[in-house]
Amino acid sequence: MHSSTRTSRAYIGVGSNQGDRLSSIATAAQMLAETPGVCELTCSPIYETQPMGPVGPETFLNAVFELSLRLSPMQLLSRLQEIETELGRRPPRSGARPIDLDLLIYDDLVFQNDVLTIPHPRLTKRAFVLQPLADLAPDICHPESGFCVCELLALLPKPNEIIGRFADPVVIALAHAG
Repeated sequence: MHSSTRTSRAYIGVGSNQGDRLSSIATAAQMLAETPGVCELTCSPIYETQPMGPVGPETFLNAVFELSLRLSPMQLLSRLQEIETELGRRPPRSGARPIDLDLLIYDDLVFQNDVLTIPHPRLTKRAFVLQPLADLAPDICHPESGFCVCELLALLPKPNEIIGRFADPVVIALAHAG
């Protein structure tokens, strides 16, 4: 596992389909940016998307955060879960939710244990994740397939779950230097 002394790059999938969706995304970004060990946070444009599966009628807002950080993947996962809980996320894991934060990619790490799989196992099948990820890092390679994000997006069938671009990226002012 990675040491927390060097700077790593991670990508976080973000979604919200309950309450003030844009505010939830902005608040999650601010909370994550203020986390000790997070050096920089960049947000993709925010997309409105159709829900997949039994999550209710509300459309989602989806984005991706790019982080420069000095946290291990497990430390980052723990912080993502804390933020979800603080912003009102409750079990079950599926269904309507004020915020959903998924660790997509962490450097070029391929890792799996009973609570975390990196890269995210459904990353390559979801346009609502690949499109904002491509906005941030179109040439980043998927650590298992070797395809870059823009290639993975082009390989998907017509991504009909994306309704359109909803908002410009959330701008976060970092309170500290990580």
